Amino acid sequence: MREQDLGLQKSERLAAVVLFVFTAFCLSDVLLPTFDQIEAFDESQYVGSGYRLVEKGELRAFNWSPLAAVFYGFVYLWFEDQQNWFVHTAMAGRAALFGLVWMGLFACARALSPKVNPTAVMTLASAWLVVGGVSLKWNSSDYLFVAMAAFALSHLLALRSSVRTTAHLGWGSAFVGLSALARQDGVILFLSFLLLAAWLSPRDGAGVRWRRTAGRLAAAGLPFAVMAGGYMALYGAVTGNWFVGTMSRTYFAFEQGHGVTFSERYSGNPYLEGYDDVRALFGAPADNDGSVFKAVAQNPRAFLDRVARSAQRLPGLFHRGYGGSWSAVFFLLAAAGAAFLWRTRQQWLLVVSLVWHLHLLSYFLTFWTQRYVRFAFVWMALLGAFGAGAAASHFKARLNALALGPQTETVERRAAPALRGAGMLHGGSGRRRIRRAVSFAANSGRRRLAAGVGAHVPRRHAAARRKNRGVRAQTAGGVRNGRGGGGAV
Repeated sequence: MREQDLGLQKSERLAAVVLFVFTAFCLSDVLLPTFDQIEAFDESQYVGSGYRLVEKGELRAFNWSPLAAVFYGFVYLWFEDQQNWFVHTAMAGRAALFGLVWMGLFACARALSPKVNPTAVMTLASAWLVVGGVSLKWNSSDYLFVAMAAFALSHLLALRSSVRTTAHLGWGSAFVGLSALARQDGVILFLSFLLLAAWLSPRDGAGVRWRRTAGRLAAAGLPFAVMAGGYMALYGAVTGNWFVGTMSRTYFAFEQGHGVTFSERYSGNPYLEGYDDVRALFGAPADNDGSVFKAVAQNPRAFLDRVARSAQRLPGLFHRGYGGSWSAVFFLLAAAGAAFLWRTRQQWLLVVSLVWHLHLLSYFLTFWTQRYVRFAFVWMALLGAFGAGAAASHFKARLNALALGPQTETVERRAAPALRGAGMLHGGSGRRRIRRAVSFAANSGRRRLAAGVGAHVPRRHAAARRKNRGVRAQTAGGVRNGRGGGGAV
């Protein structure tokens, strides 16, 4: 059995690699950009930050994705002697980031195996990406965040099926820390990680509960503190600037978001043209001490109007962000997967998916774009694979029912008198019970069907069947035990 499991894992890895190569080839126009296709703002800034980190030792502030600077600094080392180092660094960076996201998704699929088929997850993800899941407007911090969050999620999901609780908590916390260095969403994601880790961790007896709980809390918290807090300490010691800048970056996005949310009001760049209106409604940053919450308190009604407008825009953003006209297929599969999990009493996965994405609520405070709705890509692929598997099982069962139709009718005719005599075949409900029993027997194999029908009647009808035998025997010859012995004379 162990050799079979190892063989299955190898085949799953091979399928993931083949699908990765196929998907990367289909997306080569995105993953291998020319100079004109490199984003002039975010992506260029991230590539430049990697160059400055290597050549000048310049550290990136915590609120401007320092992990992207480290990532591109490492990539730049491979091309620093080339004349076109900027383009080559951007190209290699895109390919590597895509590979990280792919590996993170596969890790999540493996953590849920055998509940879901990892190959099905990767196949669905490949289809989604090829038909429109990757935008030409590349943002490196988004892909870094999704990849690190996916690796963290894989360790969180593994808590249900592994005894290495402390190791999974430690690695998961470390990846959440890296996600915080990619995007500030990682700070909120850390709170979700702690809640889910406390809920999913195995329960212990009273004698060892407190000791192990303390160890698990340390494992869930210390790696994040080392990653995020350690970098902030390093940045402050090197630059002399201990200002983290999280709130200032949030306020900056809050002001940008007004123009984006009400973009139909502006004819030019909504990021810039909305500044006058947002400051007229909520005041200037100096008036609110740089706090978004103070700004909202200045005009809560205007903020609620903004939240309502953001909610109205979400369906369109999800539609465009997940492949346009093809998005309906993926959403239906994801909805079918959610229904399957609910029906099979695996609601804990739905709870994890909701709590894991609590950080997305922060975009009602700033603004929503197509980029941000794709942060749910990993869970969309997982739910879609559950839905596809459920649909395939249902289709297979229907085919089996059609193939075994004549045998099913024969079994129904032979089983019906036993149940009818016991008064259990009144109306359609009894017929449905027989069909379910026969379908169960048919799925067990043709040999069992050929052996007889007595064993294929549901167990809950066994007592009624014995009673029916006795009634028929008494009617025939008055014999009480129903074996047909002396009563026939």
